[in-house]
Amino acid sequence: MAISFTTGGTINNATAGTSLVFGAFSATATQAVVVGVSILSTGVSVSGITDTAGNTYTLQAAGNNGSNVRVELWAAHGITGNGSNVITVALSGSSLASAAFEEYAGVTAIGNVSPVSTGNNTTPNAPIATQDSNNWGVAAYGVASSSGDTIATWSVTIRRSLFPALTTAGIVLSDISSILQSPTMYLFNVLS
Repeated sequence: MAISFTTGGTINNATAGTSLVFGAFSATATQAVVVGVSILSTGVSVSGITDTAGNTYTLQAAGNNGSNVRVELWAAHGITGNGSNVITVALSGSSLASAAFEEYAGVTAIGNVSPVSTGNNTTPNAPIATQDSNNWGVAAYGVASSSGDTIATWSVTIRRSLFPALTTAGIVLSDISSILQSPTMYLFNVLS
């Protein structure tokens, strides 16, 4: 079975807080859920991610870009379904933050996690090495943003993006899926 995306969402806090709570969605059993979180304080991190179905989310990659922004990528594989699932991201301290999630079907394994790439430019990139040809890659981009920022599609498909009106941390969740897909997903982070 080829990997495909099914549903997703974005959330941000309008004032500094210690959690982000996504709206309810219908989670399908056996899928994989990937969550990207961008935090406007490198002294704050994600202390955990939970959902109403009781799925286990594990940290896949995290990094800071100087003192500007922190981005973390979390995943849950082989999830328990729930017709009204709510994902909650808990932060270790108070900060402005944004998050995005995507649910994927057909994922049989989460593969290697690539190193975090950082940069201060308009075209960040992160080379990704897959252990097999034709696998999927999923990336979380954390951006210290302000109102009016946008992101263009490069050679990836942007699944979710959020650049709030406030000066905060923007988030982009993208994947690379333009060729024949096999059922292994690779995760990587990019900071800008």
